[in-house]
Amino acid sequence: EYFMSLERLNESKEIMELRLGSQHKMVAEITHHIGYVYDLKGDQSNALAWYEKTLVLKKIAYSDDDVVLGIDYNCIGNIFYDRKEYEVALVYLENALRVRQAHLPEDNLEIATSLYDIGYVYHDMGKTADAINFLERVLKMRKLLLG
Repeated sequence: EYFMSLERLNESKEIMELRLGSQHKMVAEITHHIGYVYDLKGDQSNALAWYEKTLVLKKIAYSDDDVVLGIDYNCIGNIFYDRKEYEVALVYLENALRVRQAHLPEDNLEIATSLYDIGYVYHDMGKTADAINFLERVLKMRKLLLG
């Protein structure tokens, strides 16, 4: 199943690169989806490589601080979190939060997701006060948004 998905995505990527150019927004999106399939498959090394390619492409196709970068920063941060490389994870997760806060309303669920992920990194680092700070912000947001 994963093999077929990757095969089709790679074919689509090649076609898009030929028709739209290698730095087009759609090529970046397909590149992200390839990384996501590797991530679902549990192949974090390949997922990370594809997410990093996506980030480079999106910075070219959009800008260095566009909100679309948030998902890629978040995915990369979560891979480093899973690897227990917490300091590196924080850099990416904080970048996801930064671009989301710059472009989205304060009460957006994507911002809540970033806060939640950062809170759990702090928790696993043993920084309880920082973790509580982030997770309380998430709880407050979710209560406002979801009732």
